[in-house]
Amino acid sequence: METDTLVITWKRVIRKGYGRTPKTYCVFIAQNEEHRHRRRVEEGTELFDILNKTIVSPYFDRYGKRVLIDGVYYNNSLLKIINPRVL
Repeated sequence: METDTLVITWKRVIRKGYGRTPKTYCVFIAQNEEHRHRRRVEEGTELFDILNKTIVSPYFDRYGKRVLIDGVYYNNSLLKIINPRVL
């Protein structure tokens, strides 16, 4: 197992309502030079709270903040996401 840092470059929060969406969740893209992943996180987690409050853009120099996560890999496949943080 190995750990690699990823930067979240895109996000979209989908709100609960109208019977089509039973839960509020967030879809995001996390990437670095080697990997690019599209993931989904549900409301009530630490990562969702960070993404809900922060502007996420690939042009992080305009906004001054980046959302970083650590991905745990096994045989070059992403197992889980740990340690979300804002820099």
